[in-house]
Amino acid sequence: MKNFLILLCLAVITLSFPSVTISAGSADVWARQFLIPDAGVLWSQETGFSECFSVGNDKQWHHCADTKKPISEAYVTKKVDVEYPFKVPASGRLYSVLEAHIEKGAWLYTHVKLFLYKYHRSQGQWVDVNIRTYSALFKGQTLLYDRPEARKIERGEPPVQYVNNTDGSITLMDQLPIYEPGDYKILLRAADRGPTVYLPSQARAAVYLIPDDPSALPDKSLTGSPSTLPPAVSGNADQGNPSTPVGSLAGDWKMTCVATGITYKFDLHLKQFGERIAGHMIRTNGQEINTKVEGRVHPDGSIDFIRSTGGWRQHYVGKVMEVSGDKAVGLGGRFGNAGHEKFEWSAERFK
Repeated sequence: MKNFLILLCLAVITLSFPSVTISAGSADVWARQFLIPDAGVLWSQETGFSECFSVGNDKQWHHCADTKKPISEAYVTKKVDVEYPFKVPASGRLYSVLEAHIEKGAWLYTHVKLFLYKYHRSQGQWVDVNIRTYSALFKGQTLLYDRPEARKIERGEPPVQYVNNTDGSITLMDQLPIYEPGDYKILLRAADRGPTVYLPSQARAAVYLIPDDPSALPDKSLTGSPSTLPPAVSGNADQGNPSTPVGSLAGDWKMTCVATGITYKFDLHLKQFGERIAGHMIRTNGQEINTKVEGRVHPDGSIDFIRSTGGWRQHYVGKVMEVSGDKAVGLGGRFGNAGHEKFEWSAERFK
């Protein structure tokens, strides 16, 4: 009977929690974590490379699981390279952020790669240009390269190094070249094991513009500011917790999630910077990996955040249910796969 209950719990968790695969779609919530003051998000995307390809003894491409049926190189290229066009509306500095994942047991030479191209009308062709890319590359749930910028991305903090000036401006510590306005495109390439094997892999990436003229940003709602983002030099997420009209969410919460009749209890720890919330969830009535939380609370009291670990994602939506003074004390809503949030959650501030 005990073993049956354990298997039942595992089945419910499998049904109610998504797989680690990142599906293609918008990555706006993820991308906005890495904004610095005066910057805006130009493009963001989540991409999955689900197929494995290899060159066989016949010197032709095959699916890894089918070495008898050859496939064309054009088909492989189409599957392992994906392009996304976007526009740079004004002169300024660009940077990109890349988070990519492969399976824990995969053997590889290079991880998912990001390339930037600009269209030169006088030449009538796309030209490869350099861009400073801050990367967090995972094998399973472990960072392949334990660099400070990768740890910041893992924690949901801007990896760009800068200093806040007393007049409200910033001074960049990282060297970012100036780019002219025009047509650009990003190319993402699947992880590989040398030139003859491409591996299943997932990635999400974003491109940011720090314009010479801040008023030139295409969408001011995507910009960061010194008052809403923590200083990037210190990397300390505890600096400042400005309140919102619906009450601050910063602090410790007791959270309850109910999925298919099973109740999951968590300690939810949140920090807040303007509309941005970040933190982590710790399971208290069972064994489970601690998970990261990142999202937004909006002026109308609505809440939208992602719970994640490695490549695993779960979407939460809801609202502030109760406020006391300058603090929110009750939260509630629904959770599940993005677009299918059918399970209920609630949280009460821990006193």
